[in-house]
Amino acid sequence: MLFVKNYACLAVLLALAASSCLTTKAVKPVKIVTPADSGLNTPECAIHDEKADVYIVSNINGNPLGKDKAGFISRVAPSGKILELKWIDGSAEGVTLNAPKGLAIVGDTLYAADVNVIRKFHRVTGKATGVIEIKDSSFLNDLASGPDGKVYVSDTGFGGEKDPVEASAVYEIGPDDSIKALSRGAEVPNPNGLLVTAGGLLVCTWNSGELLWASAKEGRERLVAKLPKNQLDGIVADKDGSLLITSWAGECVYRHSDKGTSIAVEGLKEPADPGWDAKRGRLLIPHFKEHTLTIITP
Repeated sequence: MLFVKNYACLAVLLALAASSCLTTKAVKPVKIVTPADSGLNTPECAIHDEKADVYIVSNINGNPLGKDKAGFISRVAPSGKILELKWIDGSAEGVTLNAPKGLAIVGDTLYAADVNVIRKFHRVTGKATGVIEIKDSSFLNDLASGPDGKVYVSDTGFGGEKDPVEASAVYEIGPDDSIKALSRGAEVPNPNGLLVTAGGLLVCTWNSGELLWASAKEGRERLVAKLPKNQLDGIVADKDGSLLITSWAGECVYRHSDKGTSIAVEGLKEPADPGWDAKRGRLLIPHFKEHTLTIITP
């Protein structure tokens, strides 16, 4: 949200990272758009719950920095039908959810970035199971999970007392909810989308429009690529291992690999944090201001 380097092995690493997304079945191209009156409101992130075979969509429903208990999380069928609009409802008694953005699933736990905390819910029941507070954070944005149970979160740096670049950070959350900063400030200016790969954690930046490694490694540059336009929101890996990256400024989804950068999908307004349906080879794109979800074969 608020949502390319010379690296010869990038395609190989990304292919390994996306191995769980590979499919041998033929994929029938589709494009499904939920109606603007479906009830989604400022949708920011969409992910595929593979076990339940449903899409989970976070809805800010107002101010991205607001602590007004207005946020909610929806369950959407692969057909685009809204199954439960307010499956997790911030306005319900006993529930706190303000402006949910990035989502991630580890086991039966659904993680949601919510302004300056990460909230945990049961993947099946939606019941709240815990809160992880990240001190000095201001705009927790995207989430990504790894096979080891670790969760990663970007702090884009907006809305706080510090300069947004100075306040920028990427954190690692352990299975025991321990918190470790992987990078801060100018190392990852205004980080947004995250993707766990075999080569490490990738991050795309909002203002500078860069694709970076989230943490330094000896002998490796942080910069992976500079995209044609900025306001990069999220990243997923396609079935061929290439990267699909949403850009508000480009009004598109970029495809990046060792062969370069091209446009995979164009004509998109405010394409926020995308998800990937590996079963069907579909990209899930929330539209932040149009209050819709596009389900498309890239």
